[in-house]
Amino acid sequence: MILAAALAAVVMGAAPPAAIMPPGVNDEIPNLYRQPGGCQAVVREELARQKVAFDGRMPAAQYAVDRRLDGCRVPTPVGYHPSAPPDLSRR
Repeated sequence: MILAAALAAVVMGAAPPAAIMPPGVNDEIPNLYRQPGGCQAVVREELARQKVAFDGRMPAAQYAVDRRLDGCRVPTPVGYHPSAPPDLSRR
Protein backbone atom coordinates (compact mmCIF):
# COMPACT_ATOMS: atom_id res chain seq x y z
CA MET A 1 0.00 0.00 0.00
CA ILE A 2 2.80 2.40 0.88
CA LEU A 3 4.63 1.38 -2.27
CA ALA A 4 1.55 2.16 -4.38
CA ALA A 5 1.24 5.61 -2.79
CA ALA A 6 4.93 6.33 -3.39
CA LEU A 7 4.64 5.17 -7.01
CA ALA A 8 1.59 7.38 -7.56
CA ALA A 9 3.42 10.39 -6.13
CA VAL A 10 6.40 9.78 -8.44
CA VAL A 11 4.19 9.32 -11.51
CA MET A 12 2.10 12.40 -10.78
CA GLY A 13 5.21 14.45 -10.06
CA ALA A 14 6.88 13.31 -13.29
CA ALA A 15 4.00 14.31 -15.57
CA PRO A 16 2.42 17.61 -14.59
CA PRO A 17 -0.89 18.44 -16.28
CA ALA A 18 0.79 21.01 -18.55
CA ALA A 19 2.97 18.26 -20.00
CA ILE A 20 -0.08 16.13 -20.72
CA MET A 21 -2.13 18.85 -22.44
CA PRO A 22 -0.24 22.10 -23.07
CA PRO A 23 -2.26 25.33 -23.27
CA GLY A 24 -3.71 26.08 -26.68
CA VAL A 25 -4.06 22.46 -27.82
CA ASN A 26 -7.85 22.71 -27.93
CA ASP A 27 -7.52 25.66 -30.31
CA GLU A 28 -6.00 23.35 -32.91
CA ILE A 29 -8.90 20.86 -32.97
CA PRO A 30 -10.78 21.35 -36.26
CA ASN A 31 -14.51 21.97 -36.38
CA LEU A 32 -15.92 19.42 -38.82
CA TYR A 33 -19.45 20.89 -38.89
CA ARG A 34 -20.39 22.77 -42.03
CA GLN A 35 -23.64 24.63 -42.69
CA PRO A 36 -25.52 23.57 -45.85
CA GLY A 37 -25.03 25.83 -48.86
CA GLY A 38 -27.08 29.02 -48.89
CA CYS A 39 -27.23 29.33 -45.10
CA GLN A 40 -25.17 32.51 -44.94
CA ALA A 41 -28.13 34.61 -46.14
CA VAL A 42 -30.57 32.90 -43.75
CA VAL A 43 -28.27 33.43 -40.75
CA ARG A 44 -27.53 37.05 -41.77
CA GLU A 45 -31.28 37.85 -42.05
CA GLU A 46 -32.03 36.21 -38.70
CA LEU A 47 -29.22 38.13 -36.99
CA ALA A 48 -30.63 41.36 -38.45
CA ARG A 49 -34.10 40.50 -37.05
CA GLN A 50 -32.59 39.78 -33.65
CA LYS A 51 -30.67 43.04 -33.68
CA VAL A 52 -33.88 44.95 -34.38
CA ALA A 53 -35.71 43.07 -31.61
CA PHE A 54 -32.99 44.00 -29.10
CA ASP A 55 -32.70 47.63 -30.26
CA GLY A 56 -29.18 47.03 -31.56
CA ARG A 57 -27.79 45.61 -28.28
CA MET A 58 -27.39 41.84 -28.57
CA PRO A 59 -27.15 39.87 -25.30
CA ALA A 60 -23.96 37.87 -24.71
CA ALA A 61 -25.70 34.67 -23.56
CA GLN A 62 -27.41 32.20 -25.88
CA TYR A 63 -29.88 29.40 -25.27
CA ALA A 64 -28.39 25.92 -25.62
CA VAL A 65 -30.87 24.79 -28.27
CA ASP A 66 -30.54 23.55 -31.83
CA ARG A 67 -32.73 26.12 -33.57
CA ARG A 68 -33.00 25.84 -37.34
CA LEU A 69 -34.52 27.97 -40.08
CA ASP A 70 -34.85 26.32 -43.49
CA GLY A 71 -32.41 23.62 -42.34
CA CYS A 72 -29.77 26.16 -41.25
CA ARG A 73 -28.62 26.45 -37.64
CA VAL A 74 -29.13 29.95 -36.26
CA PRO A 75 -28.11 31.44 -32.89
CA THR A 76 -30.80 31.96 -30.27
CA PRO A 77 -29.92 34.71 -27.78
CA VAL A 78 -31.43 34.67 -24.30
CA GLY A 79 -34.62 36.72 -24.22
CA TYR A 80 -35.34 36.42 -27.95
CA HIS A 81 -38.76 34.94 -28.64
CA PRO A 82 -39.65 35.22 -32.33
CA SER A 83 -43.30 35.29 -33.25
CA ALA A 84 -44.64 32.04 -34.64
CA PRO A 85 -45.38 31.92 -38.37
CA PRO A 86 -49.09 32.11 -39.20
CA ASP A 87 -50.91 28.76 -39.29
CA LEU A 88 -52.39 28.66 -42.79
CA SER A 89 -54.14 25.33 -42.26
CA ARG A 90 -56.91 26.97 -40.17
CA ARG A 91 -58.16 29.16 -43.01
